[in-house]
Amino acid sequence: MTWAEIKPTLANHPADANMRPEFALTTLANGKTRMYVYEGSSSGSLANPPPAPPTPIPTARLFRSDDVATGTPVFLSLTSSNPADPGFGTYNMCEGQCWYDELVHTPAGHPDIVYVGGSYRYGEQFSNKRGVVLSTDAGVTSTDMTMDATDPVHPNALHPDQHALVTNPNNPFQFFEVNDGGVMRSSGAFANVSPWCDDRNMNVPATNDPAVRAARLARCRQLLSRVPTELAGLNKGLSTLQFQSLSVSPFNVNIVQGGTQDNGTWQTPGNPVKWENTMIGDGGQSGFDAANPAFRFHTFFGPSPDVNFASGDIADWNWIADQIYFGGEPAAFYVPIISDPAVSRSMFVGLGHVWRTKTSGMGALDLATFRQRCNEWFGEFENFCGDWLPLGATSYVPQPFPFLPAPGTYAATRLTASGALYGTDRAGGVVAAVERTAANTSTLWAATSTGRVFISTNADAEPASAVAFKRLDSQATNDPGRFVSGVHVDPANPNRAWVSYSGFNAATPTTPGHVFEVTYNPVTGTATWVDRSYDIGDMPITDVVRDDVTGDLYASSDFGVFRLLSGASAWVAAAPGMPKVEVAGLTIVPGERKLFAATHGLGAWLLNLP
Repeated sequence: MTWAEIKPTLANHPADANMRPEFALTTLANGKTRMYVYEGSSSGSLANPPPAPPTPIPTARLFRSDDVATGTPVFLSLTSSNPADPGFGTYNMCEGQCWYDELVHTPAGHPDIVYVGGSYRYGEQFSNKRGVVLSTDAGVTSTDMTMDATDPVHPNALHPDQHALVTNPNNPFQFFEVNDGGVMRSSGAFANVSPWCDDRNMNVPATNDPAVRAARLARCRQLLSRVPTELAGLNKGLSTLQFQSLSVSPFNVNIVQGGTQDNGTWQTPGNPVKWENTMIGDGGQSGFDAANPAFRFHTFFGPSPDVNFASGDIADWNWIADQIYFGGEPAAFYVPIISDPAVSRSMFVGLGHVWRTKTSGMGALDLATFRQRCNEWFGEFENFCGDWLPLGATSYVPQPFPFLPAPGTYAATRLTASGALYGTDRAGGVVAAVERTAANTSTLWAATSTGRVFISTNADAEPASAVAFKRLDSQATNDPGRFVSGVHVDPANPNRAWVSYSGFNAATPTTPGHVFEVTYNPVTGTATWVDRSYDIGDMPITDVVRDDVTGDLYASSDFGVFRLLSGASAWVAAAPGMPKVEVAGLTIVPGERKLFAATHGLGAWLLNLP
């Protein structure tokens, strides 16, 4: 078979990784083959080497050709960026995330019907957010399928980020759609809710052009002239939540929190089979406090922690992230962040530096004033929210609100920096792991996505600039130098830890291994590395913990959880019952004989340890 290109991609820059085309085929009455193509990236531009001008990046749009089986097809662009034009309904639906959320579907036997899906247009008032639109005139115009007609203020709606759609073979207007929230089904019938547009704000930022407002209102009425009468979730009995991690209350082992990808943060109220959604959005890491049973923290994506002083009450989440979120440091999508297990109100988060707060992010504010300023729902935000300081950054000077220091002024002290302080090898990336132990108040381990491993023996020092880190991987001859996915610190010896690595041995053939025991000697300033990978195989390890009662190690992977008995040299499945699923993180409570596993798509799991 010989392949021939029949439609060039819209991508016009080699660094544009967001571009992705989706297509659907159907047969016309004349026997010819019609193809719908939806493709795009994001508006904006990508830099080129000077003196070349930036390359514009095309936004997503819909194309159609009515004869693609032979010859050189001609594709018609059906999309317009102007809300006044009929083709606006399919414009820029995936907002730079076409690589992740995009779909196009035409039901068999109905060539003029086409569904197009993307992400979710959060701020767009003159639509129902255009997560999925439906056209019945071969893509020329479309109406919004994202919300139903049940209520003008709180309708049922598709979850953001659309991935696939099929229709009922007996009713092309009833669709089944999957998104980041699971599976949803439409009623197959429609309602006209265009009058809802009259109560929406059609203004354009920085302009009050009446013609533009009129065009938006007209487009809103057209898009809402045909919406599903009802949308219903089909998730009962279906495990879809992608937990990133689980945290356990030090006061009650049955109270567990967990962050989930695009489905918020959840908590058990002391009942392991009941979970309550405590916060919306992306859920990353979560945690508790060493002394305050009512304290909680969670993160969205990026360095974005909230704190809560009401046992997770959704009304009490308070933002503490101004310095780290807006400061310009590189950070992971889900940052490593912990509450100090021994010191109440102290927290640590990894970006380029490890950052610290000793006040739960409140600074000198009392709780009432803090909530008034920084509450996620009703805060005034008239000044900084958060009091994070980068550890070891001698040139960092906090600035008055709303100014933030340029990150380059203290970049040399990042754990990821290339320079005299930490060397030039394995530079770059982000801090990928931050861990402490309750054995003392001063020892902290940190590691980076490029394989650097550090220890600090004065992480609680004042000022924050006095905190010093010792790089340990540069002393090793057998560490893999890959992404560090987990660190477990020995509570009996804070100078010893077990470190896990993602990636494959094939990427570092001269330094294989996935699980290492690392012991630091503070007298000599040196560390010993012992490979505990044994026969675990060449697969990425996502986390490692130790049963400090028995000495057994547990390692998570893309295929479940494995166990290394103390003194043994062979890894085995931790226990029967868990499917072969990616486990993103492990949390162990040895004294309570509990091991918790956060899985990608199959929820949270518990193993009662022997």
